[in-house]
Amino acid sequence: ENDLFTIYPNPTQEYVAYRFTQTVPGDLINLIVMDTKGRVAYRGEQVQPSGKMNVSHLSPGFYIIRMTAEDLVCTKRFQVK
Repeated sequence: ENDLFTIYPNPTQEYVAYRFTQTVPGDLINLIVMDTKGRVAYRGEQVQPSGKMNVSHLSPGFYIIRMTAEDLVCTKRFQVK
């Protein structure tokens, strides 16, 4: 995990807000949410550097959010209750 972006609230039930804490290279930010077995639960392409996504449809458990922008790859773990 790293500090290039933040997610909150964590743990969550309904949504996760994300925000890059630094300027990211380029305009194309891709976002992927995976469960702990690597199965993709959500994929967003060309998302904004900050936003909110609905996770209420996800089963309770731990997930990994991966954000990529050009050569930059950032990951965080969050929990859905």
